[in-house]
Amino acid sequence: MSKTNGNEFNAVAPILREFRLTTMLSSLEDLTAQARGESWDYPTYLQRLCEVEWEARHGRKLERLLKNARLPAGKTLATLDEQKLSVKLRRTLKQLLEGSFVEKRENVVAFGLPGRGKTHYLCAVAHELVIRHQYRV
Repeated sequence: MSKTNGNEFNAVAPILREFRLTTMLSSLEDLTAQARGESWDYPTYLQRLCEVEWEARHGRKLERLLKNARLPAGKTLATLDEQKLSVKLRRTLKQLLEGSFVEKRENVVAFGLPGRGKTHYLCAVAHELVIRHQYRV
């Protein structure tokens, strides 16, 4: 990549704005400097620009999906005590986390005595479906 004057991005910046590639636009100068410093070829440079945009969009999508899900804070898989679950529920948990029931449009029903963890269990599943599969819940 050749060195040009300070106006080197004047032609590409409006195009990136038009296509709403805002992260790519904000990263352009730094990535160009890095590409020059490390002697990247053009495909590598373009790939990295695209990856930066994709990562930002992916992150914003996950944030939006989690916000819209309105799941209670703290009821995630990480905080679910699987040792308190029966073997059958642990096995079912693994199946539910695969998300195939969503594609098949099947319902999931949880019932049992109060305080047994039904809400936590299902919120943990919903949270993981957003994170792993980008499903709306």
